[in-house]
Amino acid sequence: MERLWRAPVRAGVIGLTLASILLLQACSSGQVEPPLDVSGNWSGNMYPGCHSTTGINCYDRLITFNFVQQGSSLAGTYTCARGNLGCLGEDHNGKIVGGRMDGIDLSDLRVAFPDSLNCLYQGQLSATAGTGEYMCFAGGMRIIEEGGWQLKRSGQ
Repeated sequence: MERLWRAPVRAGVIGLTLASILLLQACSSGQVEPPLDVSGNWSGNMYPGCHSTTGINCYDRLITFNFVQQGSSLAGTYTCARGNLGCLGEDHNGKIVGGRMDGIDLSDLRVAFPDSLNCLYQGQLSATAGTGEYMCFAGGMRIIEEGGWQLKRSGQ
C-alpha cells in the first residue's frame, strides 16, 4: 500500500523540480522588454529639494528634453527655461551624454553642462508621460542638488 502513494508524490516532486529549473532559466536568460521609443520633445518640471513627482508643495523649474534614441541608447539636449528662478548654476542648456531605456525604465540619463556640472536622471516613461528622481553633481561626485521630475511628451 505504501508504494501506491510514493509514485504520485515522486512524480509531483520531479514536476516541481523541472518547473523550477525552467523558470530559473527564463529569468537568467536576460530576456528584457524592448526599449520604449521616447524620441522627440518632452516638457515638464523639476522639483529641487523635493522628491514628490507630483510637485505638491514644491518649488518647480520648467524643463524640456529632446531625446534622440538609437536602440536603447539616448542622446539629445536639455533646456531649463529662461526666467526660471534658480536654473542650476544658471545653466539653461545641457547635452545628454548618456542614458538608456530598459523597457519603460529610464536609466542613467546624464546631462552635462558647459561649466562641468552634470545631472543624473532615473525614472519611468510611458508613451506620453513620465516621472522620476534626479541628482546633480559638481567637482566630481559632490551632490549639489536632488529632487523629483515629471515630463509629458510634447503634443500630449
